[in-house]
Amino acid sequence: MEAPLIDANSLNWVHERLGETGGSRKRVVREPVGLGTADAAEQALVSTSQPLDVILLAVTIMIVGFGATMVYSSSSVIAAEKFGGPAHFMVRQVTRAVLGFLCLLAALFVPVDRVRKYFPHLALASFLLLLLPALFSVAYKGARSWVSLLGLTLQPSEIVKFALVLYLADRLTKHQERLESLKDGVLPLIGLLCVPLGIIVLEPDVGTAVAMASVFGVMMFVANIRLRHILPLIGAVGLAVYVLIIIEPYRLKRLEAGYQIQQGFVAMGSGGLLGRGLGRSIQKYFFLPEPYTDSILPIIGEEFGFIGTVAVVLLFCLFGWRGLRIAYQQPTLFRFLLATGLTANILMYALLNMAVMTALMPTTGLPLPFISYGGSSLVLNLAGTGLLLNLSRQRRLREGEEEVKEDTE
Repeated sequence: MEAPLIDANSLNWVHERLGETGGSRKRVVREPVGLGTADAAEQALVSTSQPLDVILLAVTIMIVGFGATMVYSSSSVIAAEKFGGPAHFMVRQVTRAVLGFLCLLAALFVPVDRVRKYFPHLALASFLLLLLPALFSVAYKGARSWVSLLGLTLQPSEIVKFALVLYLADRLTKHQERLESLKDGVLPLIGLLCVPLGIIVLEPDVGTAVAMASVFGVMMFVANIRLRHILPLIGAVGLAVYVLIIIEPYRLKRLEAGYQIQQGFVAMGSGGLLGRGLGRSIQKYFFLPEPYTDSILPIIGEEFGFIGTVAVVLLFCLFGWRGLRIAYQQPTLFRFLLATGLTANILMYALLNMAVMTALMPTTGLPLPFISYGGSSLVLNLAGTGLLLNLSRQRRLREGEEEVKEDTE
């Protein structure tokens, strides 16, 4: 049986990015290459000897290390009150960080292009996990988004988010021509994405659904899908959020979120320019709700001041810059979309958390990536960063460094 073509759309995309203009029109010779072997075109366009992005790795380690420190500082009072020791949450955070870095290390050696064919199966399996909260859910602040199995508490929506980023990068690459049509390409894709998003909204976990929809929207936009075709996804999520706020008592109970934002402002305001100092927060003494999860940013502002808060923002900006730089250097559309999705996943959650803590949008319950106390989110974010570092080891060669098979017409 003839081997299938790989990334035919990606090859054209690469040549457009390499600036092939003027003179005779160049056409890539699309040779059939088996999925089990290296892509010949990709071999001609990338260098596998590149070191991984050390700056991105260093930034990730810095954010995670700082996060563990802040989890200890912000949770010590609550941990001592409930568990008899101030380090309870910090120890659990460090344990999960170690597991996350092991996943990061494993992701460095994943042959992304070869395992790509399994992404749809991974997405389907993760979708089935969304049904588990109906059987084994653990309620937290009105939402039933967590699953308790064998003493472990997992959040299936975090797994779904990660799996769908992988799947969407693959699908957007394979169906580039079909996605030019709203009816035949875009609407079926949006309908497919709305199924898991709808389930997450009904849990109800509106914040996660909004964040996921935003990440998917970014990936679809950079894949050259027309903005007006993406609007149905935005509209569907917006309508679901509005309806849920109106009919769900849980949302009305969160009127106390105004108190949370108010106390967050008190924390950041009292920190001044340089802060009170590490461990000297006053608001963590049962004044500020969720000081080590959703509201950890105000504690950072209180203990490290405006300078410390800006430093955290700059670290996320640096993460975003390196991630998007990696995306731009990728040799194929699939890799470009995957790197963009993995980067947007971190940046969107950070942006939404910061927007909530500065009263720019309603409370969503989203954590600050790598910093807030968490299990599933921390491990999967580090695994995603590992894939991003994996992609950084191969880059698009500049014109003249390597010649691609081509002919003229």
